[in-house]
Amino acid sequence: MDPIFIDCNQLSLLVNENHHNLLLICDVAKPSLCDFLIRHTVNEQQEVHLINRLAASVKAQHTTEIVIYGLSNAPRFFRSAMEKRNRIKQLGFANVYVYAGES
Repeated sequence: MDPIFIDCNQLSLLVNENHHNLLLICDVAKPSLCDFLIRHTVNEQQEVHLINRLAASVKAQHTTEIVIYGLSNAPRFFRSAMEKRNRIKQLGFANVYVYAGES
């Protein structure tokens, strides 16, 4: 079974050391809130474009690490993030994680 959740340390490593193969997706009701959160986060329009482009490449499906995060670890976020993760996994991506923040 593949890991689903990552912690702050794992996220920091991805952002600082692997950002060339990293796609950060902010999953909130108001996308404008994501503009200032984590470096390298893509906006909603970029997300759709990049996912579609990367999905066309088998290599990218296995080398791109995708992290979905939100503003809280509320149950509503978990449902939304897991639904988005499952949709992205169905496109063939191997490394899709959820960062739920620190409690």
